[in-house]
This record gives sequence, structure tokens and C-alpha cells, in this order.
Amino acid sequence: MKFHSYISSSNMKISSLPTTAAYLLLAILFVAAGWLRLPYKDGAKAPEFGLHRAPAQQLGGLAPEGLWQLDYPRLQSSINRLSSVRLLRELGNSARVALGQRVEWIVWGGKEPLMLFPAIDLWVSRGLTPKVESDLSKAAITIAGYKERLAVDGWTLVVLPVPTKIGTHRELSNWPVLDMNLLSRDPILVDRSDAVYGYLQDQLKQRGVSVVNLEGTYRNALARNPHLLLYATNDSHWSGAGIDLAAQVTADAIASTSPMRARLPEHPTYVYVEHVGDLVKASDPKPSLTTWLRPVWIFQDKLVNGEEGRGYVYPSEPMGLVVAVGTSYTGQYTWMINQPVGFAWQLGLHLQNVEVQNRPIAGHGSFAAFKQFWQQRHEISDEFAKHNGPGKPKVVVLEFPIRDVQGIIGADPGP
Repeated sequence: MKFHSYISSSNMKISSLPTTAAYLLLAILFVAAGWLRLPYKDGAKAPEFGLHRAPAQQLGGLAPEGLWQLDYPRLQSSINRLSSVRLLRELGNSARVALGQRVEWIVWGGKEPLMLFPAIDLWVSRGLTPKVESDLSKAAITIAGYKERLAVDGWTLVVLPVPTKIGTHRELSNWPVLDMNLLSRDPILVDRSDAVYGYLQDQLKQRGVSVVNLEGTYRNALARNPHLLLYATNDSHWSGAGIDLAAQVTADAIASTSPMRARLPEHPTYVYVEHVGDLVKASDPKPSLTTWLRPVWIFQDKLVNGEEGRGYVYPSEPMGLVVAVGTSYTGQYTWMINQPVGFAWQLGLHLQNVEVQNRPIAGHGSFAAFKQFWQQRHEISDEFAKHNGPGKPKVVVLEFPIRDVQGIIGADPGP
């Protein structure tokens, strides 16, 4: 069978001109928007190129330092930061959100107020298993070992495990919760994080470690006031109210294991913030087109920033030293606004005449900040004694989210 074309080649060339012009115009607009940083002024003007040596590629020893190759991560990062790329990406993500697509590693509470939960916490909600019990016991053994070694150097260790968000605010989630596994969809019928948290508490106490029961403190606070939000609705971290309670109960634990004294701030002052949390940012929509994410896009928070008439007072002659080492929970909000509102500063307000140092590290695991402290503990102690005299009590507070407890098992910060 013979086919005949009804479109001549000349007609095809003519009809393709508008398409070619449209593609050319779009390319010009795309490059121009990136170069002019429209609509976002904080983006890169153009892709950033760089070279670095690849030590694994030595051509059999002909290039001992490695061949030069393009720095692909740097290039990719700069492309993602182009205003035009960001705009198109956010518009596409807004469309996906509007059509009901959700980020798989986020659990949607479904209650009022809408609360988003990190799915990484779900293993804690599943409760105790022989493997979990073994991991918790091993972590407690590791922590107890460093408690003994710190005591030799004159330090007291106080451990602050941070409970899971979904375990704390379990009433704001619909149960059962489906697992992240799209094949099994193994449901979690109820939250059993109490058993996991309690088991770790018991293991630490049996080994003589001072441990803060923050989960019990949070649950008791919610029993008194069910509308209290101890975690930001749109973020994986605790709220201003959660920080304040954590500081209060940690100060009590410090007072029970050292000569330092706890106190309640008199006439606290507050700063109000509008916080776009990490869980809503994960969907990466255009901020003006958040559709059904809009109710949870911004969290209005209230943070203690000092005391009326005094502000935040740094003691000139402290009677003791507390070093707060931990994760992004310890650093929360301090990195966002230039005010003393984070956990370490709240802890300072809840202790009488004590110097509190803020030493968190985010994004590198639960033990990174403690490892850094361990390597600097003698310098920190000597510097404090130099300015304030020797023999004063010293406490290190180790904060870590309980979901990351496996990262502590067998951790070795060095000599």
C-alpha cells in the first residue's frame, strides 16, 4: 500500500517557524529571568562551573593527584538556585499539591489543627521489639561509659532524649498510620512510643545516668491543656512552648545532680515569629500558591527572649557551667532570629547564676555535637576556670531525638 503526504516540505518549514520562535522566546525569557534574578533576588545569576581532582582516577599513576573533572554537585546546586528554575519548580510543585500529591516521608495528621509529622519517627511508634530493646540497651551502655569518663574530668552528664512529635501529639493524627513502605503499607494501629522512651529511660537510670523524662513532661502538660502545641504544626522541631518546658525540666534535673539551683523566670518577655517549617518546605510549592497547604504553611510561635526589665542576663560571676550539646533541636530558632530564644538560653533563664554555653551541630547525627565537645572538654573547662575560678560544678547536657538513638551505639568520640 502506498501512502501519500498532503503536506509539502515547504509548508512544513513555514509551519515550524512559529514553534521555533516560541522555543527561542522561551529560552531567552528563561535565561533573562535567571540573569536578572526574577522573581527571586537571592538566586544565582548563572550556573557555576568548577573543577576538582578525582583521586580515584589516576590513569595508572600518570596523574597521581587524580584527573580534573567537573564539580557536578556545585553545578547542580547553582542550577537549582537559578530564579527561573526555582520558579518553574515551585509552580510544578504547587500543581502537584493542588492535585493531592503528598511527600511520602511526611505523615498528615488529618485533625484540627492540621499537624504534619516526620515519617522517620514511625519506628518508635511501632513499640518495643527484641531488636529495639537490644539497640536501646547498647546505646545506654555507650552513654553510661562516657558518663563515667566525664566524671573523672569533673563533669556531670545529663541526658535529654527528645520524644517523637507524633508520639507527643498522637491525638492530632488519624490511626492507623500507614508505613512508608508502599508495597506492604503495614499499618501502625496505635502509638506505642511510650514503651520505647520508657525502656531507654530505665536502661539509663539502671546505669546511674541522670536522664530527663521529657516525654512524661509533655504528656502531662497536654493532659492539663489539650490545645497546647509543643511542636510546630509545620515543622519537625519543638515549638516555643516545647522549648520552655524542656528547659524547665532539664534545669530541675541539673539541680538534682549538682549544686546548681533551678529557678522560674520572673515576668518573662516574648518575641513572636512567623515560622515556615521544614515539613511544609519539603513540598516546595510557590509560597503564594500553597493551596490546601495554606492552613499549615505558617506557624505563629511565641518564644521567651528574657525577663522584663532585665532582658537576658549573662552572669558575670557564675557559680557553675552548663554546656548544651545536641542537634537542631538545641539550635532551633536561634539560627533563625538573632535573639536568645533557643534551648540553651531558655535553660540559662531556668538556672540561678549559671553560665550556659550553646554548642549544637545540626545535620550530622546525634553524636556529632558530643564528639566535638568531648575533644574540646579540657579547653572548655580550663577557659571557664581561668575566668571564674577552679572547682566550680560543670554539667554537659546531651540532647538527641530518640529516633536517632542507633547513632549513639558504640560511638567513639576519641581519647
